[in-house]
Amino acid sequence: MNTAQSKVALFIDADNASSSNLEFVLSELKNHGDTCIRKAFGNWKRPNLQSWEKILCKNGIESVQQFDLTKNKNATDIAITISVMDFIHRKDLNVDTICLMTSDCDFTPLVTRVRQSGFNVICAGENKTPAPLKESCTHFICTEKSETKITKENHNIEQSPPVIDCDDIYSVMNYAVDLSKNEDEEYWYRLSDIDKNIKSIISNFSAEYQDIFIKNIYSSIITKLQRKTISGVCYIECNNIKPKEAQPKAAQPKAAKPKAAKPKAAQPKAKNCEIKKLKGTISNLISKHKDSSGWVRVDVINNKLSINVKQLGYKSTIQLIKNMDFLQWKKTKNAELIKMV
Repeated sequence: MNTAQSKVALFIDADNASSSNLEFVLSELKNHGDTCIRKAFGNWKRPNLQSWEKILCKNGIESVQQFDLTKNKNATDIAITISVMDFIHRKDLNVDTICLMTSDCDFTPLVTRVRQSGFNVICAGENKTPAPLKESCTHFICTEKSETKITKENHNIEQSPPVIDCDDIYSVMNYAVDLSKNEDEEYWYRLSDIDKNIKSIISNFSAEYQDIFIKNIYSSIITKLQRKTISGVCYIECNNIKPKEAQPKAAQPKAAKPKAAKPKAAQPKAKNCEIKKLKGTISNLISKHKDSSGWVRVDVINNKLSINVKQLGYKSTIQLIKNMDFLQWKKTKNAELIKMV
């Protein structure tokens, strides 16, 4: 292959790949040509994809937002498939190699179809990637080699455990609850659903991070919640997951360079002028989207607001909305709702 003129299009399935392996994959792709097209797909609102932001910006990779259209399912693989098929029919790009960074076997039919169109197809994934995907591509890059290389280079360096920020902890916990079903009663969720969602959300974090989170942090929080058993199924009450400052001290791993302690603060409140501005914006959105009873789904308002809530002292838009005294809040089996008081 004449790599001097070969062009590679890279498509990253962030839901099924680790950001820590990206630069290794880019390095390997240099052996196959110029990676002139670089796209990463995922729902970037998910806590487990936050590690991608810096590495994508650093390597000039376009991030494509794909929302989860239904609970517990993502549409990323379909979005990637559409994008790949669009590219192989564009003659002006002169791309002759497609690379999929994923370990998802569902892409096997796509790989087969692209090869039938005369393209080389490279897959970059973990060693556990199912055989059909490995065998269907022209070349397979095992990302475990990246981790082995890093381990060898750093074997004489004393590593400290990862620091897990409080915001990360409660973002993960609350997101796991949001993904779970609570069809029986408000705030009561199956423990098995929470367990499954937690593991899925942190699956792209390092193995050490996952181990610390599950054994120390998650177990500490879960044991403090109310439980009940119905027909042999264990349920937990998730209405009382504490905010940031309630994290157990024992849960945080020690850092090599400990951060300075932050002074305790009361629940953050936005300035009066900012509250007035937000009140007007939210009032207009509610008027536009409310039902016959005046209620509107919180996620609808959340998606329409474009504000930097961290500057106001809140970790999320939903937390900010919950603390606005001009709104009435309620939770149903299917959604969280608000309306003007």
